[in-house]
Amino acid sequence: MKQKIIFTILLWVALIPSLFSQEYYFYRGLSTDMLSNDSCWFTVRNGGGISLAGQGFTVPNRYYVIGCSFVETKAPWTVSGEGSKIILGDRKVSNSATLNVIYGNTLIADIEIVPCGESGEYNSKIMLADPTLPTITSIGNNCTVQFSSSTGTQYIPALNYYNLEITGSGSKILQGSFSVSNSLTITGNNLEVDFGSYVITGAATFLGYGTHTVLKTSDANGIKGNICVTGGKTFSASLCYNYYGTVSNQPTGFSTLGISDCDYLEIANPNCVALDQDVTIANNLKFTNGKVYLGDFDMYLGQNCVTSGTYSENNCIVMNGTGLLIKNFYSDLYSPLTLPIADTKSRYAPVTINAFTSGNTAGYFSFSTKNEKDPYNTSTTNYLKRHWDIVVGDFTIAPTVTMTFQYNNA
Repeated sequence: MKQKIIFTILLWVALIPSLFSQEYYFYRGLSTDMLSNDSCWFTVRNGGGISLAGQGFTVPNRYYVIGCSFVETKAPWTVSGEGSKIILGDRKVSNSATLNVIYGNTLIADIEIVPCGESGEYNSKIMLADPTLPTITSIGNNCTVQFSSSTGTQYIPALNYYNLEITGSGSKILQGSFSVSNSLTITGNNLEVDFGSYVITGAATFLGYGTHTVLKTSDANGIKGNICVTGGKTFSASLCYNYYGTVSNQPTGFSTLGISDCDYLEIANPNCVALDQDVTIANNLKFTNGKVYLGDFDMYLGQNCVTSGTYSENNCIVMNGTGLLIKNFYSDLYSPLTLPIADTKSRYAPVTINAFTSGNTAGYFSFSTKNEKDPYNTSTTNYLKRHWDIVVGDFTIAPTVTMTFQYNNA
C-alpha cells in the first residue's frame, strides 16, 4: 500500500508539468483567415509545424500575431486558457504588425504588445474599435494603442503607453491617471474625451485636432491640469472645450497651453469658469450650468459664432474686469442674437441684437456693462445704476442695428 501511494504521488508530479505547459502558436498572417479560427495557428513562425486545429483557445497557450502588416478580427475571439496570452509582435520578425479589432468583433483575452525586429525597431499597433476591450498587460517601446470606437462609450484604462491615439466618435472616458512616453494624439468626428480630474504625464508630444472634438475637464486647473506631457503641444483651433468641475473659478488653462482659438466652449461648472487668456470662439458659446468670468481678458465671438443654452444671472458672461465681449459680423444671419452678459456684480444685463437694417459688411461690436450710473448722465434722480459701453469698428458701411437692453427680469 505504501509503495502504491508513493507511485501515485510520483505520477501526479510527473503529470503537473504537462497539465500546465504552454505551446507557442503563431498566426500565419493571411488576410483571408480569421484569427478566431484555430486552424490558422501553427507552432512554427512561417506557418509550419503542428496545427492548433480542433483544440480551440481554451487551452493554456501563447498566441503570437506576427508576420502581417495589417490584420482584422472577423468574428468574436475569446482566449480563456489558464495563463494564456495573445502577444502582438515578435522581436524576431522584421516588419511592423497591426491588429484591428473592428466594431462588433470583440477580443476577450490578456494581450501583450511588443515591438517587432531584432532590436525592437518596428511598430506593433492594436486598433480597438469595439467598446469591449481586452486586458492589456504590457505595452513595449515603439508600440501603439488606438481607441477608435465609432459610437457609444469607450473607457481608456490607466496604463503606461508608448504611443496613444484616441480617435473615432462617441465618448471616451479616462479611468485614471497615466503616462505616455512618446506621442499622444486626439482626433475624431463628434468625439468627446472626458479627462475628469485625471492627469496624463510623460515625455510625449501632444497633437489635438478634429471636427467637433471636445475635451472635457473637471480638473481644478482646467485643461492644463489634465494634459501635462512635457513634449511639444499642439492644440488645433478646431478643438472644443467643456468645463464641468465644481471648484470655484475653474481656470480654462488656455494661457499655459498657448490656446487662443477654439471651435466651441461650454460652461457647465456651477461655481464658475475664469478666462486666463484672450480667446476667440468660432462657432458656439454654450451655457449649461454656470458663469464665465472674463477678468481682464477679451472673449471674441467669430463671425459664425452663436450663443446657446440657458441664460440667466447664474448662466452668463460676467464683466468683472477690463475684459470685453467682442462679436464679429459679416451679415445679419444670426440675429436676433442674445449676448448674455452681466455687470461687475454679476447682475444679469443681456444685450440682444435684433436686426441689421443696413451696413452688412464685415465688422465688429464690443460690449461691456458696469453696475454704475452712466457717467454722461448728469441727473441726480433720473438714472439707472447700470450702463453699457458699445464700440463699433471695421464696417465698410456704418451699420444700422436695433438692440434690446435688459435692466432686470421685469
